[in-house]
Amino acid sequence: MSPALKRYIVVLFAFGGLLLAPAKAQKLSVGVVGGGSVTDAFSTSLVSSSFLANGAPITTTSTSYSQSKDWVWGAMIAWRLTPSWSVGANGLFRTLHMTRARVFADGHLGSVSPSPVITWEFPILAKYRLQGARVRPFIEGGPSFRTAGNLNGTNPSHFGVSGGVGVETRWLGLNFAPTLRYTRWTRDDPNGVFAQPITRQDQLELLVSVSRQSESHWQPLGGFMRLGVVAGTNLSADYGSETLQINADVIDRLGSFHEVSRTIKSGPTSLLVGPSIEFLLPRRLSVETDVIYRPVSTTNIAIYDTRAPARSDYRFVTWEFPVLAKYRLGYKRFVPFIGAGPNFRLTQSLTSSSPYGVTAASGIEFRLGSAKVSPSVRYTHWGRDTGSITGPTVTQNQAVFLLGLSF
Repeated sequence: MSPALKRYIVVLFAFGGLLLAPAKAQKLSVGVVGGGSVTDAFSTSLVSSSFLANGAPITTTSTSYSQSKDWVWGAMIAWRLTPSWSVGANGLFRTLHMTRARVFADGHLGSVSPSPVITWEFPILAKYRLQGARVRPFIEGGPSFRTAGNLNGTNPSHFGVSGGVGVETRWLGLNFAPTLRYTRWTRDDPNGVFAQPITRQDQLELLVSVSRQSESHWQPLGGFMRLGVVAGTNLSADYGSETLQINADVIDRLGSFHEVSRTIKSGPTSLLVGPSIEFLLPRRLSVETDVIYRPVSTTNIAIYDTRAPARSDYRFVTWEFPVLAKYRLGYKRFVPFIGAGPNFRLTQSLTSSSPYGVTAASGIEFRLGSAKVSPSVRYTHWGRDTGSITGPTVTQNQAVFLLGLSF
């Protein structure tokens, strides 16, 4: 078992231990979150390039920068485990404001072009409150995930760590919690793109959440619905191994050399994690839908005729949205189940992976304390990639192991 996989298992069971706190302390809160960024989304950059025009060298300079701060808004959900501890997640929409422009010799800007990047942030945070009469200070922390669209030549990183401080008070039956939250994102992956605008790793946001707490402990949405989380790892390779023979001249700073072949294979296993909701139906039937964060990785090894092999590792983020119809067999303590349904995928890979697939699942469900635990294996058959026939293709047949916790 790899060290990374061991860490994932430790984090998963630590999270599960928090969820299995005494049932009487647990209540669900749902609400909205809004605010804005204190820091710029992108670092300011200057890039110079040269070319020949009528035999004379011409140098141009371009810049990219954040022209304004960003608004942040979304939804939140939290479980109160004890009077002091809770765990929750946010889904935050944020447009990263970026502008590109040409810099003239006298310093003024031309060809100014706003190029916003759309992102969704998903922080999963444990929160500790100090006890007070009306105002309760708190601290929070945990991992953050991010996906992006409308990239405009960027590739924002997808993982970070968040921490925050704030106060919580109750007014008119609602909980108000202004928060100053800091996130340290990993470095952006340029994926071989030269002079790509880079997001700032250190981000500070001022947020206010407004939520309402349920009066029911373990079935806040009624007995027909369960909320939970799934986490696990992939059992099959993301990419199939293939070797391409290449006839192309590649230029680098050392001169010309010839690339003979390129081997493409799958990268290491990844952590899969995300929220889950299940609707319970009569006759042991239910419908479950998940939002699963899944990195997909590949390794490229290039062989040249004049130098040693060169290795490049690429990692892309995908979001999967399986919708499964499930049927439980009639056993009391350990309940086997099967499921099947469509799966949808949003990917940021440079190749055009198919967004549609079909998933089948089997597993066992049992009760642990007040929670339902459901280890399962899922198989998905994806449609064919729609990208270049010469580029790497994601494996159509994929298997994953997932452990679900729900209430």
